[in-house]
Formats: sequence, structure tokens, C-alpha cells
Amino acid sequence: AVRLVQPLRARLGTVRTLFGTAPALRRQLKGIVSKEEEKQPVYQTEWVPPTPVVDLPAAAPVKDKDGLLWNLQVAACFSRYPRITPDKTPEELKWAEFREKIDLMKSCLSMDEIREEQERIRRLKNPDEDFDDEVGEYREDFTPSDRVTDADRKNDRRSLNRHLQHTLMLLVKGKDGWEMPTVSLTDSENLRAAVDRCLVRTLGTEVHTHTVANAPSGCLVVPPAGSKPGRKVFFLRAIYVAGKPALHKDYSDFVWVPHFELKDYLKPEYIQAIRGFAY
Repeated sequence: AVRLVQPLRARLGTVRTLFGTAPALRRQLKGIVSKEEEKQPVYQTEWVPPTPVVDLPAAAPVKDKDGLLWNLQVAACFSRYPRITPDKTPEELKWAEFREKIDLMKSCLSMDEIREEQERIRRLKNPDEDFDDEVGEYREDFTPSDRVTDADRKNDRRSLNRHLQHTLMLLVKGKDGWEMPTVSLTDSENLRAAVDRCLVRTLGTEVHTHTVANAPSGCLVVPPAGSKPGRKVFFLRAIYVAGKPALHKDYSDFVWVPHFELKDYLKPEYIQAIRGFAY
């Protein structure tokens, strides 16, 4: 009996949901909007630059159950995603060549391919005739762009136009050396709000960013040393979308590096804390 009643309850709930939203839908179709519907937030499709932020006072060190003091910080793993597909390995090249031979042996020409072949033959027979190029065919003199950029040749690590087939991560140089953009957590914000403030503080208001999640992807623990509190740095991932960064005055330098160049700037314990998501 229970097995029979549960599906009926689920269907009844679905019917109630549909009939409950029908009046609101009818009002929208007629152009009538209730006061409750006017209060609903309007979501913007275009990116709006954030407002500048000021340096907020850091929260007081927290004490754990063992009596140790910790400073809580938030760091942004700010990444530029790959712009091109990665190079194929020798095994992938062999497999692609094999698949192309198999597809060619087992395939027949489609109607579009037959028309393109007929058009190509007609153009060869009448080279002086004016043809319509709205089909979007490949030009015979087309050459693809180079996968290695000038920034790669010059090893310009400040440029975003390098290592196009890899993910680049932003590192900044402050008074404590190289690290990811970091701020101290305040009493009035959560981790997501802190990382958004960190990005605006570090990069300025002209950079379009997107924070991936509300939860951290990793954590760096620096134990206390004597009377000095320890550090717990929570890493949240964010994505570069567009814009030109304006580096904060607290940082003297910055680089965009892939995962295999992190060892040139970061300490081993720092890399160990981010190796699970920084790739």
C-alpha cells in the first residue's frame, strides 16, 4: 500500500505546483504584475564593474581547543583558462590518423559534400566567373595562427597571452614573498565575500571575474611560532573573464604562470596545499 500511495502523492504535488503557478503566468501574459511579483529581484545579464573596496580591519586571532591562536585568511586562486586545445600526444596522433582512415573507408559523401565538390569543379572550369562566397568555405591561402605567441618566445610572464594551451594562475609579490592574492578575514564577511573583496583590492574594478564556489578548494596551515599566531589560509577558485588588471600598491610584482612554473616562485609547503586544484 505504501508503494502505491507514494507515487500518487508525488504526482499530486506536481499537479498542485502547476496549478499554483498558472495564475501568475496568466497575469504575466496579460501584462498584469502583482505587488509581490514587483518585489522579485531583476537579474542583470551584463557585467557591472564592482565598487572599489577599502582595507578592512582583520578579525582578531581565534583560539582553538588546544589554546593556540590562528589568523584566518582567504586567498584567490585566480586562473585564466586555456584558449586553445592542448597538443596531441604521439599516441593520440596515431589514433586520430587511424580513425580518419576508418571513417573514410566506411563513409559516403553527404549532399553538402557533393554540392561542395560540384562547386569546386565548376570554379575550376570557370575561373573568371564571379562566385558568391557566402557559404563560408575555407580559403586556399588560409594559414592558422601560431600556437606559440611572442610572449612565449620572450618569456614574458606578466602577459596573459602565453601558454595558450595551459591554465595560468596569478601570483603576486608582497612583503612576505610570492603568493596568491590574499586578504585577512574580517568579522562581518564569509569566505565568498572575502575572496571577492580580495580580487577587487588586488586587480582593481576594471577586471571581470567569476568566483567558482562558496566553499574553499584547499587550505594552507602555518603552525604558530612562539607567541606569534599561526595562519590558516583558505583558497577559493576564481576565473579571469576580461579586463586589464591594475595591481595594488602593496604588491611589487606579478606573474601569470602554469602549474609547472609554480615551483619557481612558491615554497614546497605552499605548492603542497594547492596541488589538488591548481593545475
